[in-house]
Amino acid sequence: NHNISRRLVKAAAVSGKAIALEDLTGIRERASVMSREMRFELGSWAFYQLGQFVCYKAKRAGVPVVFTTVVGLGTGV
Repeated sequence: NHNISRRLVKAAAVSGKAIALEDLTGIRERASVMSREMRFELGSWAFYQLGQFVCYKAKRAGVPVVFTTVVGLGTGV
């Protein structure tokens, strides 16, 4: 997560863009329709930790972070 967050923040800083993070509250419950392998991958990834790393590194670099929700994702809307 440290390497991923560092690369995200660096790319945003170089391009002069903000970072948008999706609110992943309930992601594990929504993953029940996925394959067993995908559920394992999602369940073992520390989403909260990655978000925290991105936020503190972005703040230090002066990169804005925006939290968003994806309405209708995967519902055909």
